[in-house]
Amino acid sequence: MALPPSGRKFQELLVIATEDFELVFKGPPRNKLVEAFSLHQDERGEPMLAGLRISPGYSWAKVYEPTDPGEISEYTGGSVFPCFFEQTNYEVVIEKKDGCVKELKFEHLNKQLREAVTPAGRQGRLLTGIINFQDEVGFSRFEILGDGKPLLSIELEVFPSKLDYQRDFWLLLQEVNEEVYNLAYDFLMRTSFFASLKSAKEPSPAEFYYIFNAIYKNFFKALERLKERPHHQIVSANRVTISARIKRASHTGLSWLVKKNYLFEADQGGLVEVGGFAFTPRKALDCKKELNFDTYENRFLKWILKQLDRKLKAFEGRYKDIGEKSGDKRVTQFVTEKRRQLQGNFDYGFFQYVGELKQVEHTSLVMQMAPGYRDVYKYYF
Repeated sequence: MALPPSGRKFQELLVIATEDFELVFKGPPRNKLVEAFSLHQDERGEPMLAGLRISPGYSWAKVYEPTDPGEISEYTGGSVFPCFFEQTNYEVVIEKKDGCVKELKFEHLNKQLREAVTPAGRQGRLLTGIINFQDEVGFSRFEILGDGKPLLSIELEVFPSKLDYQRDFWLLLQEVNEEVYNLAYDFLMRTSFFASLKSAKEPSPAEFYYIFNAIYKNFFKALERLKERPHHQIVSANRVTISARIKRASHTGLSWLVKKNYLFEADQGGLVEVGGFAFTPRKALDCKKELNFDTYENRFLKWILKQLDRKLKAFEGRYKDIGEKSGDKRVTQFVTEKRRQLQGNFDYGFFQYVGELKQVEHTSLVMQMAPGYRDVYKYYF
């Protein structure tokens, strides 16, 4: 565990209390480099404010205010004074309240931050550790779990300490985006940016993982919706069977029998009389209407599911090769679980009657407009 540099005074920057615990973020309240170069100011020279979001359910919260050195003020919502910066150590302390018997856990997408905060003391009432956002800036989201269930969620904004956040940093990011068509994202980032999904020719494996991780819930929800009312066609199913099983004669069946006179045999109570003799056909054509799920749309849908499974498999193999020692098991567990969920649809219900897609023939209105199909098509493309 990294230790805070000596000689730097730690101050309470954020304190949040719930019925089960108190969470404290400590660190240097000011960044001397930022103040020296007057960074992070708006057009009027006023200091920028940082984003802070706390999920409902907490009792009270306090944040650092520069107008009252050494003190923290009650948080009433909205933006706050920026006090979290890159390349800076921050101490996290989580203390259980009396009566709390839940097993608390500090949760973050990044493995290094997640594992930095661990239980301390023999009684296990404290979780503490030092976190550092390294060179990453933007929003960082933490969760406190109790017996595996979310108790509190915090999202705070990390500012750069060498560039102006309002001008230089975003200008640099824009220039990078103009030069690089597809950015190879680190999918275990300590921070993240709010961005919209943009279509590209072929996203990198890391991009694909991030996009799938963002839309998989809605994707599977749409898949379950369409399985309730899958697209189908009503087709004629003609089968040759014994006459006793024919419940209703049809013109198609009569026309078929006219050409099959060898099927008739003498019968006193026969259905057909010829030359004073009665005859009954041994077999006849049974014409029924059946539902057919082997449509182009369902073949296309099955192809989408297999394509997703193939891409997840490729990502899983590449991730295991690269991150065999330092990789996060949660990533591989997530991919394995979602692949199993996708494969469970291949032989489920109507999919077992759906064949393979030979080629993309046309743009189907069903895929673009039908409930469920429309959403699956949108999320995939």
